[in-house]
Amino acid sequence: MNVQFPAQTVRATVIGAGAHTLSLSGSTIWLEGVQLPLRNLPVAIPIDETDLVSAWQQALIQLDLCPKTDAYVLALPASLPVRYAAVLTVINALVDFVARFSESASPAGGDRAGLW
Repeated sequence: MNVQFPAQTVRATVIGAGAHTLSLSGSTIWLEGVQLPLRNLPVAIPIDETDLVSAWQQALIQLDLCPKTDAYVLALPASLPVRYAAVLTVINALVDFVARFSESASPAGGDRAGLW
């Protein structure tokens, strides 16, 4: 069998997959008094993707859940682009959502890593 080796060993599919992959790590999150993993939680799916905070709130109303006391998951829109700006938009929406339903005006003293 005649084996030939290409001049370029990096394939376009590998480069393309790397350009369209987003990884968010949860390994730096600490929760005290919470048994992980959490399972069988209701999912608040946003219908209106332009205002995530209001869309999550509306989804919780439809699920008959209290944002302050019930356990639930906030879903992200499937059409969310894989871009840094989109990640920042989601972060800001999460901060606004938590601020809207927290006891204090500034959740965790402004520490975004300690929201929960």
